[in-house]
Amino acid sequence: MEKYHFIGIGGDGMSALAKAFWQQRRPLQGSNIESNSRTSELNRLGIPIAVGHDPSHLGDANTVVYSSAISKDNVEMQAASRRGLRILHRQQVLAELVDAHRTIGVAGTHGKTTTAVMAATLLKQTGVDPSYLLGAGCAGLCGHAHWGNGEALVLEVDESDGRFLQFQPALAVITSVGLDHLNHYENQRAIDEGFRQFVDQSKEAILCADDAGCQRLLERFSDALSYGLNPAADLVAEGVVQERFQTFFSLRFRGKQLGRAKLPFPGLHNVYNAQAALLARWRFGVPFERMLPLLSSFQLPKRRFEVLADDGVVVVDDYAHLPEQVLVNLKAIRSGWRRGRVVALFQPHRFSRMLHLAEAFGPVFEDADVVGVTDIYPAFEAPIPGVTGQSVFDEVTKHHPQACFLPRPKSVTDFLKQTIRSGDFVIGFGAGDLSRLLRRFAAPPNRGATRESHVAVCA
Repeated sequence: MEKYHFIGIGGDGMSALAKAFWQQRRPLQGSNIESNSRTSELNRLGIPIAVGHDPSHLGDANTVVYSSAISKDNVEMQAASRRGLRILHRQQVLAELVDAHRTIGVAGTHGKTTTAVMAATLLKQTGVDPSYLLGAGCAGLCGHAHWGNGEALVLEVDESDGRFLQFQPALAVITSVGLDHLNHYENQRAIDEGFRQFVDQSKEAILCADDAGCQRLLERFSDALSYGLNPAADLVAEGVVQERFQTFFSLRFRGKQLGRAKLPFPGLHNVYNAQAALLARWRFGVPFERMLPLLSSFQLPKRRFEVLADDGVVVVDDYAHLPEQVLVNLKAIRSGWRRGRVVALFQPHRFSRMLHLAEAFGPVFEDADVVGVTDIYPAFEAPIPGVTGQSVFDEVTKHHPQACFLPRPKSVTDFLKQTIRSGDFVIGFGAGDLSRLLRRFAAPPNRGATRESHVAVCA
């Protein structure tokens, strides 16, 4: 019997695949550099997980699964190679699952996690037991992975290393084609080409008509379904209005008015995400009129505009780590909260990303009244000379001179305690560990919500 060993099992994508394997009753085990919430969740299912990497952790496994975060010189990878074990990249395993299902493959440089969650939610709410493998958990779906009894599979597709070209889904959903992953792609043209190939080898496609990169794809794939505010799109959102945590809009499909819809969270970007999910479920056989009332019960994935406190001070944790993601979230806040200051904290993510994109973060905080920038969260990357939190902060201060540099956790904590006052809206951006500091601050005993003075701490 085949027994699997997952190297780096605590990653979002790897842990989702591991959970799906467990639900299929496939024998598996794993290792991870450290314990985290994902390894704890898998441990509770009874999956053995070793902390750290050592050849002995392979045990009697005959197949090794790894992700792009694991280098070829990893000691477990080297031991597996010496022993002649079957070694599979995570994407190779996923490709087999895609081929065996009617798969909705959701890709894009931003928006794919929320869109995939919405698509899986609509399938579940309309009588299907879908399988899904997502990049973040969602309370409405009881986690980030499920192996269902239906033929539908919703897969969040990672384009970062180009391996997504191993997939040939029944339906490709592209939310955006922006500038990212420049440690793999040479430039925007190379990114465009990767997505072009992905769409070309998919049976059908859904593209965002308002995204510049998707517009370039629509020029090549005119038969693709499209969505957005653009009146030429197939599914058009009109009259978008935001009121605090709610967003209202009307939908029109190919000239036919469908009605008014409500989302229980803010932001035009989430209107786009909902449109993509609606089109995907419509293409899988459910009319729009049946789905519109369901939007009001949607839940966002974890760390996507996650409200930690709303009791005089609003505290939100958000995974945004690209310039356009930060920009749209701040605009959403400004649209829905017209009173009080907006305080934005930003934790840059990965040295390789900041090497190419630090300058692009400079102007994106224009809708914030107070800005704090932390040091870079490395995500296990080695430092790159000259690429630091200070260098990112220097770009931000060109546009926001009063920004504060908060290089250490204590400086972030002090900044929050001494700066925040009643009526403020605090949002933290980043894919790293800033979330832990925000959650600690959001606990009522730690928050000075009645302070009336602004004392910036930039040590």
